[in-house]
Amino acid sequence: MTIKGKTVGFVGAGNMGEALIKGLLAASRVPADAIFATDVRQERLKDLDRQYGIQVAAGNVELVRGADVVILAVKPQIMDDVLKEIAPAVTRRKLLISIAAGVSTPRLRAGWARTRGSSASCPTRPRSSSRASRRSPRRRASSPATSTSPARSSARSGVWSCSARTCWTP
Repeated sequence: MTIKGKTVGFVGAGNMGEALIKGLLAASRVPADAIFATDVRQERLKDLDRQYGIQVAAGNVELVRGADVVILAVKPQIMDDVLKEIAPAVTRRKLLISIAAGVSTPRLRAGWARTRGSSASCPTRPRSSSRASRRSPRRRASSPATSTSPARSSARSGVWSCSARTCWTP
């Protein structure tokens, strides 16, 4: 699975979500008509639609049902509520990526227990932005039992390669 030809949904369209949207579009990884977003602030969604031409989803469940790759870009304090809300729409065919700071992988997995191939990623600064970010570890080994397939890893890398670094977590 590569990210090309897939639909990408952002549950939460704040600063981090916008940075990823902008990176995906700038790198021509995904066209604007294949990027969907939800947010509690409707005005924010209208701004993103005007600026980038992305699609606004009716709600979180609808977004998850329609997207191949789902990026959870919500505040950590509402993650449990969001996971509970979207759980009925999560299937094994979805690639879920969380960028919520401080939310552990076990907590995420408990929230979407019906699926596999999940990922918890820790975005940092874009690769070229600082010397400190170039010193950050690029990858942490994961155990074979919890690794995702190479195809899913490729899609996940497609999202992050244009915007940030990925911490691979077991």
